[in-house]
Amino acid sequence: MLKPILIFFFGLFVFQTARAQKRDTLLYYVKNSGEITLNKDSADYFMFIMPLDASSGKKLYPIDEFYRNGGRKLITASTTNVFERLKYDGPFMSYYPNGKRNTSATFVDGVISGDLTKYYPNGKLYCIENHKAKNALLVECRDSLGKVLAENGNGHWLEFDDQFKKIISEGNVSDGLKDGEWHGNTDDTGRYTCLYNKGILISGTGYNKSNTAYPFNMAETAPAYKGGILDFKRFVQSKMVFPEKIKNHSTKGTLYLYDITFKFNIKQDGSLVDLVFIKPPAAIMRDSVINAIKSSPKWKPGYMYGLPAEKEVTVTMTLVDSNNPQ
Repeated sequence: MLKPILIFFFGLFVFQTARAQKRDTLLYYVKNSGEITLNKDSADYFMFIMPLDASSGKKLYPIDEFYRNGGRKLITASTTNVFERLKYDGPFMSYYPNGKRNTSATFVDGVISGDLTKYYPNGKLYCIENHKAKNALLVECRDSLGKVLAENGNGHWLEFDDQFKKIISEGNVSDGLKDGEWHGNTDDTGRYTCLYNKGILISGTGYNKSNTAYPFNMAETAPAYKGGILDFKRFVQSKMVFPEKIKNHSTKGTLYLYDITFKFNIKQDGSLVDLVFIKPPAAIMRDSVINAIKSSPKWKPGYMYGLPAEKEVTVTMTLVDSNNPQ
């Protein structure tokens, strides 16, 4: 009986919020990938960005997110109300689809301040990290049954994948920092071992499925475009073909600017895949933008523990449509 009641009240809340659009409440339908969709039926959750509230002494926009079943996903506030440039500020709490707590923290202008507390999907405490220092200190860690593995910054630490289905890394911590040997898996076939001294990586070796060793001295490196991210943006701009319908309605000698934000993955071989728009272009331009981005030359892949690893890249750029004769 409880679930239908929750769905009813959530539906009522959506209706009331939709009526409040004139008062600057923003409603977004969002997929788990972060992509905004115009169709609520294809969304995984709903985000509401409320009107500016200065009652706390700061000018903040309250944010509420809800799963499709009406359960709350997140509650916090932001110093901006721009979807792709939110800066969390103040108390933050997120929840799993089953209603259990996921993460709690406090943000200041987009940066975690103080303790970050994470929970297992069963509601048990997973870990506490302290973000007051320059580097986050690992304070406490427990297993899914509640057994304390590390406390007061000392003991054994477990790191899981996003779904808490498997341990991907583990080792000891001392005074809140990784210390001694750590080991784990990079994917279903790769593994690694490495040595830390007071949080500093000293050395490590990654192994592929053939057990070939790859020494490393950085745990992780990001993908890189030849010439840098600015050259990638120039490449996308150079490949843009603006639809004739836009040109026909443009004024000669005028610059038209289109801000977009998108993300994609760079695979182990450097190819660009899984393109998702966070701030999409106008529908009439979408195919042209997709073709321009996907025609990118291969990137230098990112690395995780010495092995090539698929990694995500996010890009914000401005497309320029000029009718100035050259």
